[in-house]
Amino acid sequence: MQEDEKKKVESIGNIVESIIKKVEIVGKRVESVGKREEKHEDDSQENSKLKYLFVYNIILKMNGFHLFPQAINASFEKQIINIIETDYRFMRYLKTGKIFYQMSPEDYPVEWIELLRIIRDLHESCKDFDYSLQLKYDPGVSFSAHYDSKKRWDEYIVGVNLNSEAELYFTKKDTKTVSIIIPPRSIYVLSGESRYEWRHGIKKVKDTRYSITFRKKTEFEKKRDKE
Repeated sequence: MQEDEKKKVESIGNIVESIIKKVEIVGKRVESVGKREEKHEDDSQENSKLKYLFVYNIILKMNGFHLFPQAINASFEKQIINIIETDYRFMRYLKTGKIFYQMSPEDYPVEWIELLRIIRDLHESCKDFDYSLQLKYDPGVSFSAHYDSKKRWDEYIVGVNLNSEAELYFTKKDTKTVSIIIPPRSIYVLSGESRYEWRHGIKKVKDTRYSITFRKKTEFEKKRDKE
């Protein structure tokens, strides 16, 4: 019996040691990202906040939210913004100041295909997206808290944040509102609790912001498209 207990203690010790090593690895990655960012003067404002982004799961206290800071480089970001700015489908929504248009897979530019590949590599469940929404926020524009339709869209919602940082906030009845700063060129995922139990929105942006939201249509939405 004592031998069995000893083995259990040793097993637990090995698990704890493994967790500590993983934490140390994450810490080194955070430090590495911070050092790379110091090389870019344009990114100086976000450097001080970057280290806090890796503890979002503790701050937000919710499951299903994933953030991937600086998931694309500045050159690729400029290419995407140029496509958004010059696309003939651009429309202006005068009430909110948001400029937007929607695309289906057959309309995706090559850069969107590459974005989807990056997203799939970051999160294996994020694939087969058949809808994208492009948005432009002028300074001072916000997006009120909302749920993405459960009827129209599948579980995983992916946001690509471009050109400026954005404050993404979450609200829930009888729960304190929580928020996190999303740096430019970052990708975030909503699923599970963060998707279905919390409403999310964007606080007023200080600088021009572009975003792309990828969604996967439900059978209900596909049938609606055919009507």
